[in-house]
Amino acid sequence: PNGGAGAYDSGLAPAHPMNDLLDFAHELARTAGQITGHQQNDWLILAQTSGVTMRWGAQMAQSFTTSLSGNRATQELLGDNPELRETNLATWLEGVLSGAASRAFWAECSLVGLAHASASVPSGLVVAGARQLEDMFLERCIAAFEPVEAMRVHTAFARVLATALAVMTTSAEEA
Repeated sequence: PNGGAGAYDSGLAPAHPMNDLLDFAHELARTAGQITGHQQNDWLILAQTSGVTMRWGAQMAQSFTTSLSGNRATQELLGDNPELRETNLATWLEGVLSGAASRAFWAECSLVGLAHASASVPSGLVVAGARQLEDMFLERCIAAFEPVEAMRVHTAFARVLATALAVMTTSAEEA
């Protein structure tokens, strides 16, 4: 074993750390997906509705960042550059809302978890933030879609978000 994610090193070539991260994050997502009910179809639903939902990523990131910066207890979570945090969150959300699933997405979630760990961001606060994002998304779905479609789109988003959150927080705990 090469020490990472249970990958096997034959000794013929050095194991690449990025492959270990990809494998680690993918396995976390697979396991978490069994708990959250996340299915490949969730990505398809998000892709089908991305023409409506993609623009919400920047709006949700701005609202989220504004709420953190408006509270003394959470201001420090944004660090020295809240605009960068907002941009990063918007980009990440747009990746989810596009429905363009990739193996690298889960590795990115793992890296976010590692960044949270290095900044000593408590996982409970990450969970609370994800809950706020889910609520914002639900409000937009209700306003944009018929009720059955709103719940279908929201459920797909919620399952992807819950799986991503599990990858993030588990990665932070492992760090």
